[in-house]
Amino acid sequence: GSILAVTGTNGKSTTVAMTEHILRSLRLPAAACGNIGVPPTALDLRMESPTHTAVIELSSYQLEGSLSWPSIAAAITSFSFDHLARHKTLRNYFDAKWRITSWLGTGGLLIVMDDVARYASEFGVKWPDCKVVVVGPSRSGLNLPAHSSFLELNNGVCHLNGDTIDLNSFGITGAHNHQNALMAALLAARVSDVHPGSLLTYLANYRPLSYRCEIVFQKGGRMIVNDSKSTNLESTLSALSMVKQPSILLMGGQGKGESYRELAKKVDQLQLLVTFGASRDAIKKDAPGGLAVASFEKMKDAVLHALQVARDNNCDLIFSPGCASFDEFRNFEHRGAVFNELVREFDSQA
Repeated sequence: GSILAVTGTNGKSTTVAMTEHILRSLRLPAAACGNIGVPPTALDLRMESPTHTAVIELSSYQLEGSLSWPSIAAAITSFSFDHLARHKTLRNYFDAKWRITSWLGTGGLLIVMDDVARYASEFGVKWPDCKVVVVGPSRSGLNLPAHSSFLELNNGVCHLNGDTIDLNSFGITGAHNHQNALMAALLAARVSDVHPGSLLTYLANYRPLSYRCEIVFQKGGRMIVNDSKSTNLESTLSALSMVKQPSILLMGGQGKGESYRELAKKVDQLQLLVTFGASRDAIKKDAPGGLAVASFEKMKDAVLHALQVARDNNCDLIFSPGCASFDEFRNFEHRGAVFNELVREFDSQA
């Protein structure tokens, strides 16, 4: 079978799920595996045919200890501050992610976002000897290898092989989802030989992953979004594009030593920041001046307070923790399920 490999600080799960969805919509056998789905070692019997495709999500932890995979295509969806408690430096973290490129042969395909390409230039890493596609709003300031091409993506519109494609027309909203969808279509095209623009049509009925910008309540002009899968600030900043202004942001959990000062970028979208858990004081300390902040030790108390304020002010609430979940929960799924249950209980008591 064929192997498509995906990594990145944010966006890798959605890109893998979208790629699997496109290939299955084409009636091609495909399985999401690795960091989501099933372990690759469970795919043996399903990968006997050349028509089968494994779409593997790889974290930096998995990449740093993995042997070579015979991938025909790979994607790096993003790169930003994360996991320094393990990797110690940003360069070490980048090198772990970049290992995914060493598996590609000359006939392979590497797709990276522009931020990844900038770090590759800054760190002076070796580009693989295969086709390289860089995606972003502008190639200005990018030092790309001669064998690369640049695919401009602005506000969901891109120009691909002479065609103008508007990803918004497929029901795909948000800059981060535009990027994920385009990468998924490029990966799926490598296996299916179908034009990526045609493949994007299959995402019209794609259902987002649980706990990734998942709308769990919508009533009376307001909505509640569960983004428990957010475990770093960059992911939270992207998720805020989901909600209307001004909204309530619920953040907290086990921090990774990062600064939260970049919340200032989204201060105009927020009327209240509610923090909880082990990182509550660090987030409050870095919060933009003038932004109202309420802090709680336990997530339950923070959620109930945020829900009440959202109801009283008829505004949106987004639960996007930006931190790991291990101070109170087994994993982000457990945390997300608890949040959904608290929302259901609160709504039933209205």
